[in-house]
Amino acid sequence: MERRADKQATAIVISIDYETYSEAGYTWAGARWESVQPPKNGLAAVGSYNYSVHPSTRVLCLVYDTNIWAPGMPNPESLFSRVAAGETLHAWNCLFEYRVWNNVCVPRYGWPRVPLDQFRDTMDTARFYGLPGTLEKAGEMIESRFKKLKDGARLINKFSVPKAPTKKHPYRYRTPETDPVDGPKLYQYCMYDVATEKSISDVIPPMPPQEEKLAALIRKTNEIGVSIDVETLNGAVRVYHGVESMHTAEIQRITSGAVGTAFERDKILGFMATRGVFSDSLDKNAVQDVLNRDNVPDSVRSVLKIRQDLSSASAKKIFTMKNQLCPDGTCKDILAASGAEQTQRLAGRGIQVQNLPRSGPKLGTCALLHEFSADYTECPHCGFPKISTKKWDVESVESAVPVIRTGDAGYVKKIYGDPLSIISGCLRGMLVSAPGTDFISSDYNSIEAVGLAMIAGEQWRIDVFRSHGKIYEMSASKISGVPLDEIFAHKKRTGEHHPLRNSIGKIAELAGGFAGSLGAYINFGADKHITPEQRDMARDQRNDWHYRRYNTLSVPQVNAIMRVVRAWRDASPAIVDLWYGLENAAKAAMLNPGDRFACRGIGYILRDDTLCCQLHSGRYLHYHHARIIASKTPWGSDTSVIRYKRRSAQGSNIIDSDLSVMQIVENVVQAECRDILVHALLNLNDAGYLPLFSVHDEPITQVPEGFGSVEEVERIMMSLPEWAKDWPIRASGGWRGKRFRK
Repeated sequence: MERRADKQATAIVISIDYETYSEAGYTWAGARWESVQPPKNGLAAVGSYNYSVHPSTRVLCLVYDTNIWAPGMPNPESLFSRVAAGETLHAWNCLFEYRVWNNVCVPRYGWPRVPLDQFRDTMDTARFYGLPGTLEKAGEMIESRFKKLKDGARLINKFSVPKAPTKKHPYRYRTPETDPVDGPKLYQYCMYDVATEKSISDVIPPMPPQEEKLAALIRKTNEIGVSIDVETLNGAVRVYHGVESMHTAEIQRITSGAVGTAFERDKILGFMATRGVFSDSLDKNAVQDVLNRDNVPDSVRSVLKIRQDLSSASAKKIFTMKNQLCPDGTCKDILAASGAEQTQRLAGRGIQVQNLPRSGPKLGTCALLHEFSADYTECPHCGFPKISTKKWDVESVESAVPVIRTGDAGYVKKIYGDPLSIISGCLRGMLVSAPGTDFISSDYNSIEAVGLAMIAGEQWRIDVFRSHGKIYEMSASKISGVPLDEIFAHKKRTGEHHPLRNSIGKIAELAGGFAGSLGAYINFGADKHITPEQRDMARDQRNDWHYRRYNTLSVPQVNAIMRVVRAWRDASPAIVDLWYGLENAAKAAMLNPGDRFACRGIGYILRDDTLCCQLHSGRYLHYHHARIIASKTPWGSDTSVIRYKRRSAQGSNIIDSDLSVMQIVENVVQAECRDILVHALLNLNDAGYLPLFSVHDEPITQVPEGFGSVEEVERIMMSLPEWAKDWPIRASGGWRGKRFRK
């Protein structure tokens, strides 16, 4: 583990942690407490702001350094004096502590307010250095001698979660100060959390100034939040419940009452069995598998379609939005600094704006420009004939909003056919600029493809980005041999992209750049675009290992895809050299601790047991507890791999993970592109464009009405850091408006 070199240069800080009780995120169901949004409950369901302002929220205890305060004790005046003197308050996920301090302790106990800029987030710092985002797992990663108490979950469940009143204990909560056995254990649990945080701070250095500036900016924007079109959101919730009622009545009719709702799993499986259809599960994939079968009775098909519709993850996001809606009409905590532990890319939190659908269904239009379901031949508004169809856009959202606001599922169905698809299409549009402000946004074009080309020095790709920028078309031409002029001419002649642009060029660019092979190409849909001619051309090629691994495809299908894989790699030899050059540099660093090995300016060095990758920006990526071990390739030959420790995808364990060549190059490219985005976010903020949130490579800024312009935002975005000043990066497609859009 890379150790902090200069502790004495660090400002005096105070580490704090609260334990609290609240009924936020629960509803009383007459005899028991239920979550407002299963499987999430409490804090996870409503967010820390709503949690902190809920009238039931109370402090159980506060630990600061090695001191403890609990209600009933004298106020911690020594702590107040240190804060007044300017000492910073450090906490893991510090917005929670900031809000409890200011929203609970200030009004209830008369504490002095503390500004947000006096808080620092230990979690942000840990994640910046490649540690997990949970305190327990970060402590485990650095091998801290302080561990979360194994009894902690029971103590939190006892004191922090509301209880059903009983005759013996007619209260909704338990108080640690009146529990002589478990009360001290809860305080000890809190003290161990603070000790773990301090042990992590003792190991890792402070973040560089630019990164702390970014973290402070994101804390600020998370506290501001993004405004929500509450009227449309409430209408959408009523529409969803109306659709649910209609579907429930229909499913009861189809099954003659054998199934009551679409979510009665066992009853649905039983009904299916009586119709000769069997399945072990009703999860998303299992339902689709049954629907894909031949000879499934219409009654079963209808029941499963209803279940599928009501399980729509996108439409159900309205409930996440509703539960996390704050009293000021915003949803907060929507962005995380260093969200991805290996690359420190920004990541979505809360309502997950990164995952909101980009579009809705195709629509029909009539002579009066009404919009309605493209399946109709006549306008349900006025009866005029449909004269055209159109793609979903922000004007479609504006057209749908008044219909959704009625909350009438039947009316929405009359106009649009499928109410849930319309709700899904309007989700982005429910994020609106605050009163008196506008959103201004733009997007980097193919920034990762540019980054890969520049880092590798693949000149023909660099030339493409410095000229017309049509990398999908150029890639399709290189792979297929069809002249680029012919591909361009097809678009000019027909108004549509050449078929090879998407079926070969786009898939190859998305799947191939990070050493992707057959599996990556299939994930991007390559198997759906294979023509009979491609199969015939590849029929005699042999790809036995790939065929055995993906035996759901025919041999000609596997061969046809592998032919594209090889053609893409043959056309981009510098990128292939980068893949293995980076891998070799990393392995050389592992075998020679303390020595730096580089490829194309990207350096690797092993410090203690952490493999550090230095980017062109000077920033490091960290792979903890790294070691090199003997291994076998999928073909059975001897090789070696770098193995390191990371948090599992589910977050419950620290696991061993192999640092594949695919991950090595992906991490480098994504991290360098992330640093360009961070540079832009800070510059935009300095210029008066508040970057309220970002979606991948698209910053969404909020500005006063009449301030600034799309052109200036794009100019700032294209003002690159010195190390990337010659990268041919473009920002385009910018927009200004009141509703979030793509």
